[in-house]
Amino acid sequence: MCAYALVRLRTLGFVLALTAATAMGSQTGTISGTVQDPSGAGISGALVKVSSLEGAKSFSATVPTDNGGKFELPAIPAGHYEVELSKPGFRSDQRKDIVLNPDGKVQLDVQLGISEAAEMIEVVGNSQGQPGLLPSPAAGTPAGGNLKPVKLLSQTKPIYPEEARRKGVEGTVLVSAVVGTEGDVLSARVINGPDPVLAKAALAAVNEYHFEPMMLNGEAIEAVTTISVRFRLAK
Repeated sequence: MCAYALVRLRTLGFVLALTAATAMGSQTGTISGTVQDPSGAGISGALVKVSSLEGAKSFSATVPTDNGGKFELPAIPAGHYEVELSKPGFRSDQRKDIVLNPDGKVQLDVQLGISEAAEMIEVVGNSQGQPGLLPSPAAGTPAGGNLKPVKLLSQTKPIYPEEARRKGVEGTVLVSAVVGTEGDVLSARVINGPDPVLAKAALAAVNEYHFEPMMLNGEAIEAVTTISVRFRLAK
């Protein structure tokens, strides 16, 4: 075979290989974006999970965001996807029916809200004597990234209402409270409770609570916390 023919054959082979590679590459795309907190700062270490919505083309991958809150999943097979974004201390977000076309690029910029904290207080009343208070361990929202949850610093002891004690009424009252940047309760409302009298007693006490405010990137912010006040009669 002459040198010219050999060169042409090699060139043709290279073109065919390049064409095949391009065709294969066109079947994938990229999903990228940023995950931010309510202040607009990037959340580092948030988990981004991408899952295929097409059973025949099952695909799933999870990547963390970098220090700037950015993420990228390259070379993903084209198709329909669901994207879940999560980080302890923040509310998870879910984006459904994301369409990724061949050679396509999908940009997702998501802001995660702050999840609620929680506190548990137990009030014990004696059917013959004075009520007492047994503090239970706080179950605060786990801190994540630049987020520091609210922390209960001081509390007014709820009084077991005499009327409820005489009737033998027990139960847990759930109170949702907005904690301000100074740690005071700005507003509170009863979410659920077994008895209006117990609800009133719990609400009166929670309004006097004082917290260490939630901190986001070193700045105090308002936050919502759910407080469980359990009224129990001693046996």
